[in-house]
Amino acid sequence: MSTLTLNLSGVLIRLLEEISARQAQLIGADPSQAYLNYYLDVASHLQALHPVGTGLGIGAGMSVLEVGSGIGTRCLLGTGIFGARFTGLEPCLNSYSTLGRVIEEMKVANPHFDYRYVNRGGEDTGLPSESFDVILSFEVMEHVKAPDQVILEMYRLLKPGGKLFISTCNYDSFYEGHYRSLWLPFLNDTLKRAYIGLRGYNREFLKELNFLTKRELLGYLAGAGFAEVTAGLRFASTPPPQLLVNFPRDYAPEPVRPRKSIASRWVQNRSVHAFLARFDREYKIYIEAGKSPTGNTEQGKQSLNIGADLLEWPERSIKAVDMARKRLAMPTLRIADYGCGKQTARGLLPPGWEYVPFDYCSRSPDTVLCDFNTSLPEGAFDLILCLGVLEYLEDPFRLLRHALQQGGWVVFSYNGPTTEERRSVQGWKNCLSFGEIESFLQRRGCAVIETADLGKNEWIYLVRSGATS
Repeated sequence: MSTLTLNLSGVLIRLLEEISARQAQLIGADPSQAYLNYYLDVASHLQALHPVGTGLGIGAGMSVLEVGSGIGTRCLLGTGIFGARFTGLEPCLNSYSTLGRVIEEMKVANPHFDYRYVNRGGEDTGLPSESFDVILSFEVMEHVKAPDQVILEMYRLLKPGGKLFISTCNYDSFYEGHYRSLWLPFLNDTLKRAYIGLRGYNREFLKELNFLTKRELLGYLAGAGFAEVTAGLRFASTPPPQLLVNFPRDYAPEPVRPRKSIASRWVQNRSVHAFLARFDREYKIYIEAGKSPTGNTEQGKQSLNIGADLLEWPERSIKAVDMARKRLAMPTLRIADYGCGKQTARGLLPPGWEYVPFDYCSRSPDTVLCDFNTSLPEGAFDLILCLGVLEYLEDPFRLLRHALQQGGWVVFSYNGPTTEERRSVQGWKNCLSFGEIESFLQRRGCAVIETADLGKNEWIYLVRSGATS
């Protein structure tokens, strides 16, 4: 392959200097020159893209989308290396609000490697369904507003048989790369701000992070319908093509490197990374997934959520376990999952939390069989999950009353009043208002500790049992 040539103009560098100065001020971890050098270090972007694109089989004429394409460096390089048709998606939000000018200047300076730039967010791209062979995302998912929606959009945009690659940070690990600081998982928002402030960094940048974890990301991918989801970087590091970067005359980047802390050296050590990955706590996540060649015909359709047609709702389980972990920070707990379904919650629990699944049919060898319309689960528990169950019962308060009696804490979900058509399609047996549910809890002396809106009029409640329950 001939040498790849990329041009960086004086106008482009001045724009990048402005952005880098703002990032240095916003984050407070490195001097502005370190951020500028990140943009100007084209070779590192080539080294990240080349093995992934080669491993995924990107070739001439294929359509490739990069979600969070930044200034467009990888899209330009990918066009040159693979001969593919690249599209870069970049909304230019928050501290990157002026990035659009840089993107256009980068394209003007490199007309020989053209690509399509779309100024939209990953949650709603406005692009046609099933229009890309490959979707890439490098170090972006921790910044998006709604990662679950971005994953659903990625699934929609992929052609049947298409491939997805994501690299991002894992906030269940012990390092925060933007601040280059030791990180403490499970801190709530108040403690995160306090901790970062004590470390001497700017806390405002925390607003640009969603604190995505590996378990959450895997749950979103499974829920969207992706197949063959694998974690870990399997692509061999192959020699990339020769690269020539043309800077303006008399300009040379200053040799300023990002600060390397003891925490960064430790957590990025290969042996440490491999060890932490056994517990889903590695700092950097690499995910590869595919869309079935026939597509997922059930994806996006309403279907009866029972038996062989059982669906999975990872965002609901993720939220439920997150609520519980914040309030019940104990090394050991006994948990019942009423209506366990695909047992998504099991994989989200901390080590040491005992999980007992209940359902009307066997979901695993240890499932305790129980038809909630005719009988009640036996056993006392510290926490009871009751997610996506109450709507299917003739008397939902009967099971909820029992859960409050058997468990000190209960997390349950409920879909509020909706159309008869939706109730019929879903097979729901009752239609309670949230006012009726909250009056019931109040009469039984229960404390509603936290609620969350899951969308489509579905809410989730964390409740502490009362004395009269």
